[in-house]
Amino acid sequence: MDEKQLTDKFRDAVGEMPPPSFDTKDVQVASARATARARKRLQSGVGVALGVVLIGGVLVLVKPFGGDAINTSSAGSAAGPNVPSSLSLNPNVDTGPQTGKMAPNHTEEGTSANCGGADQGLAAALVTELPILTGAETQAADVGCPSGSSAVAYQTTDGSNSGKIEMVLVPASVANDPSTGAKPAVTVSKGNSITVATRSGGALTLASVPMNGSTVGPYAGQLGDIAARLAALY
Repeated sequence: MDEKQLTDKFRDAVGEMPPPSFDTKDVQVASARATARARKRLQSGVGVALGVVLIGGVLVLVKPFGGDAINTSSAGSAAGPNVPSSLSLNPNVDTGPQTGKMAPNHTEEGTSANCGGADQGLAAALVTELPILTGAETQAADVGCPSGSSAVAYQTTDGSNSGKIEMVLVPASVANDPSTGAKPAVTVSKGNSITVATRSGGALTLASVPMNGSTVGPYAGQLGDIAARLAALY
């Protein structure tokens, strides 16, 4: 048997090729389905990832804010264990000699309120005690003033200490705070301050607030003496 006869034998054994079971349209449909499934899986994966990120973000945010709500307290309110009071953070005591009835001023970090325009009468009295303020521009105090009070502020320096001297007068006509039996407290954001009973039964608060990088405000060590002399005028 030669090579040609052998080839014919093999061709006869194989027979005709069967027709294909799919065409071009079937391939296109299958490809579209596979693409759709892949897109759906991708979208599902992105959704899950975003959900995890959002949940994690909520957990991270809730914890710090919750901690602040527990650990932050103003002077006069209960504080959690191992949390220093605002009084210790912003000491409201005077190191100079003190005369008359004096009380530490209520200090609350981050609290300020407009006390109205600068009171020129208080400004003149303050300049008398601190002649260095002569010619300086009066400013509205930015401490928290009780209703019915008047105030003034000056920006000044005392050696290397830079900041403001702020004075608030709560007249005797303002009703006492029922919870303390004293005149409503003045809130000071930072620095040192002292409250003195005036001659007529009101309350005078003098504050020294550091500025421009100073850690101590101007005349912080003399607040007691200055406040006592000013209180005698009212």
